[in-house]
Amino acid sequence: MSFPYASRHDLTERRIKYATIVIIILLVTTFGSWNIYRIVEAINTPIVSLKSVLRPSILVPGLVICGKTLNKLECYKSEFNYADDDHTIGSTCNEYLSNETINAAVFVNMLGRDLTNQLCYILNPSRPFNKSFGVNPLVFDNSTQKIVIALWSDEKTNNTKLNITQDRWFTYGTFAEIEDPKYTKFQLVKMPSLSYLYVTRIESYNVIETDVITGGGTGQKPGAMVQYDEKFTSFDLAGFAISDHLWELFRIIPSNYQNNTQLNLQEYPVNLRYFRVEFTFLQLAANMGGFLSVLSALYLTLFGSRKINPWGIVQRYILNIVPSIPESYFPITKPYSLCSDY
Repeated sequence: MSFPYASRHDLTERRIKYATIVIIILLVTTFGSWNIYRIVEAINTPIVSLKSVLRPSILVPGLVICGKTLNKLECYKSEFNYADDDHTIGSTCNEYLSNETINAAVFVNMLGRDLTNQLCYILNPSRPFNKSFGVNPLVFDNSTQKIVIALWSDEKTNNTKLNITQDRWFTYGTFAEIEDPKYTKFQLVKMPSLSYLYVTRIESYNVIETDVITGGGTGQKPGAMVQYDEKFTSFDLAGFAISDHLWELFRIIPSNYQNNTQLNLQEYPVNLRYFRVEFTFLQLAANMGGFLSVLSALYLTLFGSRKINPWGIVQRYILNIVPSIPESYFPITKPYSLCSDY
């Protein structure tokens, strides 16, 4: 069966169009799958943006102290310019110390050690243990830049054996306000000694639901994960002239501060870490839109803009290469007419 020349061109054009559409669908599917993979990877491995801010006050880190010879702790808060040789200068913060000793077995990271006669205390700066002092937290601010914990024991520091002073040991660990103290990690320190713990507050903000669309930013978010960058140093002593029963002065001090001369305040740097999604749904939509636009432009270039004007590259050049079918002879018959004399 033979077809007219126009029908042969229409069939060839249709086949080219179908093949082109299939190729476009495959390209769109592949490109879309790759972009979805990029979103999944961006959520699972977010990038980190760092920022540092100054605040007029920061919360003092929580502290757990354990030792076999300890039977009393005292807390004092003071300014930087108060001398270290008198730890009582300033004001007391005993209300943030646990009222009673705590069983060392409560702390997960103490298990497996010899806990015989281990006595533990907690400094919880989030709110006083003694409710009569209210609910205000213990913070470093313009009036408090140093916390001193005095460790006392019934045993005297001048105890000797073979004319050598017998050392004792205590363990300490810090925790943030959102952490459970029972998971505190401990460090071992020899006493009698004078110890300094310098801390820098770090807040990490994880990816939230809206970040998948917007990518997130460096603004405040809920649910910060707080930790402290710590630097510890300790100096061995034979004892303290204040008392033979004083074994340790443990100081907590901010690592850095700045003077705000305009407000006459001391401000403390806080390091912020923002976890952000590098590739979002908005970027996916933009990528897909641009890709589809390129494919649409290519299709229109090949096949024209509409059916009444289908003169693209395919119609003008490719289909002209297709050889035409020789004209067939179709006899013209005279139609029958009622008015005809024949």
